[in-house]
Amino acid sequence: MNEPVEPFETFAAQPPEQSTRAARAPQDELSVSGIECFAHHGVFEHEKRDGQVFVIDLVLGIDTRSAAASDDLHDTVDYGSLVAHVKAAVESDPVDLIETVAQRISDVCLLDDRVEWARVTVHKPGAPIDATFADVTLTITRPITDRSPTDLEASEVRPVTETPNPHIVDADTLTGEMRPIRRAVLSLGSNLGERLASLQGAINALADTPDVWVTEVSPVYETEPVDAPAGSESFLNAVVLLDTTLAATRLLDRAHAIEDAFGRDRSSGEENAPRTLDVDLIVVGDRRGHDDSLRLPHPRAAERAFVLQPWYDVEPDAVIPDAGPVADLLEKTDRSGLKKRDDIALQVQ
Repeated sequence: MNEPVEPFETFAAQPPEQSTRAARAPQDELSVSGIECFAHHGVFEHEKRDGQVFVIDLVLGIDTRSAAASDDLHDTVDYGSLVAHVKAAVESDPVDLIETVAQRISDVCLLDDRVEWARVTVHKPGAPIDATFADVTLTITRPITDRSPTDLEASEVRPVTETPNPHIVDADTLTGEMRPIRRAVLSLGSNLGERLASLQGAINALADTPDVWVTEVSPVYETEPVDAPAGSESFLNAVVLLDTTLAATRLLDRAHAIEDAFGRDRSSGEENAPRTLDVDLIVVGDRRGHDDSLRLPHPRAAERAFVLQPWYDVEPDAVIPDAGPVADLLEKTDRSGLKKRDDIALQVQ
């Protein structure tokens, strides 16, 4: 008895060079072939009951130049970890169609910011076909910009209410156990308008964001502005520690959306102009980023007392990758313009 075959739309044979990220990077390819998995996918009851072998081939479009220059695993795709996540994705939650399995695998691959596109082949050599055959395969190609219809529904822009909850982009479509949880540190600052309310609103918005869990909020510090226009007020600053399964670029999208929700104006072009809210990514796990749009760890965090002091208060043994322990870095900074505000405090929802 033949397995029903669902029609599906194929992508062009060429990698999707129209991807905005892929367009600016060489089309290097990383391949992993023959990933053997045992799972219970299939339309028929005996397939769900008995299970069978599935074999997965991966081809990923990446830019290997940073890794080649640094010789550092953090600058490329860790294919050992990737294979483990792909295997877990295949062997979880039985479904009827290999189309669904293939999409699930591509979601795993595209979770890594360095992957521009993913080509996934699912082999089902034990398919219930009443004939002599060698294999059944399905190959899909997905660019980073591609998302399934259910994911698009999840990523619709929601209106800003009293507590801004800006779900602008959500391309992370995996189940919880398949997404690595990273510790992230964000720095908050405001020197325009209702400063404390803006900081508290940012914390509330982060806590409201799916796949983000705020774990610690530092004391508030008042900081003299540096190289700011005449008449600028002092800053209120704090640091937020959180756990997240979002990719670093998605977390950056959240940060920018929260800034915008609180009236952040970037149109003046004046350097160090007063702002209603800053939400800066300091570290996201051990992720390194070297793009103009995302540099991790934050390139000036190791020199800023208004980042280091509140961070040290909630995590004394913290370390900035490639820079050193926060405690040591703090000792080298000028803290004369930093004042702890014991009269005010921020709350975690």
